[in-house]
Amino acid sequence: MVSGGIHDSIWMATCPYGSFPPLEGDVEADVAIVGAGIVGILTAAVLKQAGFRVALLESRQVAGGVTGYTTAKLTAVHTTIYSKLRDGFGREKAHLYAKANSDAIRWAVEQVAMQGIACDFTRLPLTLYVDRPDEREILEKEHAAATEAGLECELLSRADAPFPTAAALRFPGQAQFHIRRFLEPFVQSIPGNGSAIYENTRVVDVDEGDPCEVRTERGTVRARFVVLATMFPIFDPGFYWARLSPYRDYAMAVRLSGPLPSEMLVGAGETSYTYRTQPDPGGDLLVVSGLDQKEGEHTDKRRYYTQMETYLREHLPVSEVAYYWSAQDYKTLDGVPYIGRISGRAERVFVATGFDGWGMSTGIVSAHLLSDLILGRKSPYEDLYNPNRFKPGPSVGQLAENVVTATKHLVVERVSGAAKLHADTLPPGEGSIFDTDEGKAGVYKDEGGRLHVLSPYCTHMGCQLSWNSAERSWDCGCHGSRFDIHGKVLQGPAVKDLEPKPIDE
Repeated sequence: MVSGGIHDSIWMATCPYGSFPPLEGDVEADVAIVGAGIVGILTAAVLKQAGFRVALLESRQVAGGVTGYTTAKLTAVHTTIYSKLRDGFGREKAHLYAKANSDAIRWAVEQVAMQGIACDFTRLPLTLYVDRPDEREILEKEHAAATEAGLECELLSRADAPFPTAAALRFPGQAQFHIRRFLEPFVQSIPGNGSAIYENTRVVDVDEGDPCEVRTERGTVRARFVVLATMFPIFDPGFYWARLSPYRDYAMAVRLSGPLPSEMLVGAGETSYTYRTQPDPGGDLLVVSGLDQKEGEHTDKRRYYTQMETYLREHLPVSEVAYYWSAQDYKTLDGVPYIGRISGRAERVFVATGFDGWGMSTGIVSAHLLSDLILGRKSPYEDLYNPNRFKPGPSVGQLAENVVTATKHLVVERVSGAAKLHADTLPPGEGSIFDTDEGKAGVYKDEGGRLHVLSPYCTHMGCQLSWNSAERSWDCGCHGSRFDIHGKVLQGPAVKDLEPKPIDE
């Protein structure tokens, strides 16, 4: 699949955290926050500083989900978002989006300086590039829209890249960092004075009341407010199942035998790879990401790593693949994240989701916007990110596509046939959906030849799962839930494990 390298993100591999105990029994808090990624951690830290008792609940480990598998570019430049915002939301909203994300960078700069956070924080330009001359118009349009939104940028004939480009749009003053090292002091600030972090504590239900109840497998948290920072909300009164679409992105950290780029690079045309550098004791690395792939579309996902490595070796002097990993995120109907009250009827439950791969600045925006709402303060960004908005133009088509995708996995695949199970035909380390005498089953054969047989249907809404050969997991193409080979939930919105399925081989 990949010629060498550690199958983990550089952030996870180089910055382990200490552990926190699971919840044991019932507790009370002012705010229960579900999900300990960048949104959950920073929201908890801000509210704790404001005097709130916070319970931060994480089903696995702190900063170990999507946040631990980012590429950690902290930027107000989210590919060609400003031309889309200008067309779909208007110039005022585009300006607010630019200000919100620029403020997030400034806040991070202040925190790094005040707390002395050693997280390889570096200010440098981010440059959008295109490969073909006929794609220059993409950057010209974005240049006009981003300038109107208040961002400084310069249109260039090429990028300062170690490969040919046809045009570039450079934005100074962006940033990159080591995300887990950046978050570590905020994590340490949360426990104490009535606040706590609970790892290995899976939330199974949320009830909005007075107080709200957050039920876990280990006890219940009663709180005045609840924040769902789980990417896809596990509590869904706002029909997020039809308004979010999951996709997976692939990344590698490689060493080059030649010079590294001096800026972050993001492809804005047909080629959409992104690049950033990262210091490393063994020699500085180039972190590359791309190949966005809709969840559930393909079974053999190892080919994406192979495709990326082949591309990099053809275009750059790669001497070593050091790390490789993938991460999942969600797109909203109109391209702007959903941050705020989870539904029009909710007063006490909040959500942040749909970051579309730009979770660093958006995570900081989310923490401050959600904290303002909980503290009863007015935010200038509340309307822009309101989860209950609906933009008729782009939203209608994307909504229809999401419903079709869900129908495919929920109905069509469930009634379609599958190959009869013959254990000898399944190679060790592989999985597939088979027909058995007891109905369909998800079957994985481990390296010792033992079969692990599970229900093939996601416990969230019942969509048929597909085997992810690259990560060795069962993935849901409807809403992005993932399960390990034993059926344990790796990623929500599912909260229940898969049932084992006895069969006669």
